[in-house]
Amino acid sequence: MLGACFLLLASEATSECLQVPLKLAKRRGPVGPTGPMGPTGPAGAVGPQGPQGVPGAMGIPGAQGSVGPIGPPGPTGAPGSPGIAGAVGATGPAGATGAIGPVGPTGAAGAQVQIVSTIQDFGRVQNGTLVQVTVACPPGMQVIGGGAVILIIPPNDTDTKRMHQLFSGPISDTEWETASTAIATLSNGSNMRYIASASCISE
Repeated sequence: MLGACFLLLASEATSECLQVPLKLAKRRGPVGPTGPMGPTGPAGAVGPQGPQGVPGAMGIPGAQGSVGPIGPPGPTGAPGSPGIAGAVGATGPAGATGAIGPVGPTGAAGAQVQIVSTIQDFGRVQNGTLVQVTVACPPGMQVIGGGAVILIIPPNDTDTKRMHQLFSGPISDTEWETASTAIATLSNGSNMRYIASASCISE
């Protein structure tokens, strides 16, 4: 607060200064610059846990990892079923001829075969005539085969073709029988000779 002195104009000889207090009006100055930031205050108490948030969207797949090391071999598996048979291979080349083996022991003597034959002349055989001859083996022998031969005397191919054999075979263990017939009468002067045979061996 300031004081002002005012002189009083009067007739007094002396002058007196009147002290009158003066009140000056305050005038606000310009805003000063921002002061520096104060130190950080102490941390507040932990607040209560908030509600669980909504699950976020699935993220994009990560990059493929590198190949891991080779694991130890696994146990041996069970045998598989047999496969289909393959095609037959080509025939290989012939092998070398082997050495001649030793001579084997002499075998037992084979049975002796005896041929027993019967010869009969039937002259000029007529059409349809049945010629039947039986040959018996000697006692102690059995029959194993047989047959017949037809001869035309004098030889005549036409008459030979007129004789047909009907049967030739065993009728018992010791007998062989043959049978033939004429399909046409033989020529004049022809004679049909019939030779029946049996093969016999010892029993």
